[in-house]
Amino acid sequence: MRMLDFDDAVSELTGMMLMLVIVSTSLGVIMLIGTPQIDSAKDNARERLVLNSFMVFSSDVSQVVKGPITNVYYARTTTIPLSEGFLSINPCVVSFSLSFTTDSGSTDVFSNLTPGNVKTASEAYEIVYENGAAIARYTGSSIIQSEPMIYASHADGNNIAIVVHVVNITQCESSIGGSGTVVLRTTHNSLNFTSAEATTSPNARSVTITIDSDYEDAWERYFNRELTDAGLTQGTDFTITSSGSLVIDVFNTGAANTDIYLTAYESRIKVEII
Repeated sequence: MRMLDFDDAVSELTGMMLMLVIVSTSLGVIMLIGTPQIDSAKDNARERLVLNSFMVFSSDVSQVVKGPITNVYYARTTTIPLSEGFLSINPCVVSFSLSFTTDSGSTDVFSNLTPGNVKTASEAYEIVYENGAAIARYTGSSIIQSEPMIYASHADGNNIAIVVHVVNITQCESSIGGSGTVVLRTTHNSLNFTSAEATTSPNARSVTITIDSDYEDAWERYFNRELTDAGLTQGTDFTITSSGSLVIDVFNTGAANTDIYLTAYESRIKVEII
């Protein structure tokens, strides 16, 4: 029988100690680097889940507000996860104005309308439904993830078509917080309709939209892209300025008979926490 000498025993002990140091160091690295990455992945997953729910909510609201147009009326329920955050219905936190000019003067379609929003937030995210759009706020900026019912397009000839559908939340302010889920029920109240029509051309020489919102950067990017995609040139056919309020001006700069066809709707809806 072979007996371990003193050097062999020391060598084995040293090896075991080195293994313990390596294991301890590895666990420390995992705790230091891996755990924040896991937490970040969980936060991202929760944010994506909430954002997807708000995009479904946006789609549900679109179905509700189209009821008077399609003559098919809906009531919709949407489930929103809270994920240790809160959800609030805020009827008067946004201001929206719309006007147009003709050769006869200026007409206010909506003056300081307050469509409000539905907002959810936690330490990890902030997502809001506002005036038909689902908006996510990230560090330093906000982005429209589900587009509003506000469109610009090239019409016949040199004409421009602009459709503005404002979604006005008329429900009283309410909020809820915690974990789990909350169910929102959306119903239609009323519809207002306006169009810029004239017996002689042009229908409108210019259109002005003014928005006061905490998410003006998202709205600015949206209008810039929407109007550019319609074939308009910023600085010539439209301008976007932000100085306390976001102001979008669309101009008739084409031929003498060029029209801006403006159609505007205001849908008043009721959103309840049930």
